[in-house]
Amino acid sequence: MAPRECLKAEVLGLPVHLTPHLLSAAEALVRSGGHVVTLNAEMTMAARNHAPLRRVIQRAELVIPDGAGVVWALRLQGHRLRRQPGIDLAEMLLDHAAARGWRVAWVGARDDRLQAAARFWKRRHPQLRLQRLIHGYQPPDHWPMVEADLRRQQPELVFVGLGAPRQELWIDKARPLGHGLWLGVGGSFDVWSGSVRRAPTLMQALQLEWFYRLLQEPGRWPRILQLPVFSGHVLMEWAAARFSGSRRKPARQRPAAGRTGESAAECPPVERRADKPPEVGPG
Repeated sequence: MAPRECLKAEVLGLPVHLTPHLLSAAEALVRSGGHVVTLNAEMTMAARNHAPLRRVIQRAELVIPDGAGVVWALRLQGHRLRRQPGIDLAEMLLDHAAARGWRVAWVGARDDRLQAAARFWKRRHPQLRLQRLIHGYQPPDHWPMVEADLRRQQPELVFVGLGAPRQELWIDKARPLGHGLWLGVGGSFDVWSGSVRRAPTLMQALQLEWFYRLLQEPGRWPRILQLPVFSGHVLMEWAAARFSGSRRKPARQRPAAGRTGESAAECPPVERRADKPPEVGPG
């Protein structure tokens, strides 16, 4: 089968990779090394005002449309796609990790919730190799040791649940090059621990998962207020392109070398630049 190309679009200046074969693309990064960003409207708006975060997203090897707002913005550009929630990708990767013997490290959340999430996954896959469980409330002087240990051990999967943008900045600083997939998973550990319930399937299908989470965590209201601001920026950009007759076309990227068939839809790795943001600890 001839290799297919991977499309890369933009939402408010940030890249989004459009691959229907997300798991294949992620598996390739397990071997070659890479940072997967799960982009939503809130993170997009944060990146507009925070240059280090914007650079991290722009150089990430894979950026997927996690949020309903990002999917809506892409549909305005003519792309027909569904959300690719980061928690769904994380669960698929853990299933594969159990089957293939990958070593897994988790960073983030409270220790009791992290341990409960580990018990959940051990019941699901007793053979899962959870090599490190590192809670997110380390003293500041412990984080350099955490980073050094993960670089030395080089697990195939590292899930980081420190909340955005902290987890994205820390992943960019901490991860080694050339090995392992590092994924920001937000509140996934809380969901797997049973402390937070994920939205019912119908609400997920209706793109209302954000609303269900808001009902469980009313303190998220200030963050939700970014959604209308995001929508306004997207509409202004869309209108400007439409009326100027220069509606942006997605840039076709060359497929990753060395694989064919389904995995040909993998997005190519991007060269990591030297201008990394200042070091920040998750604290």
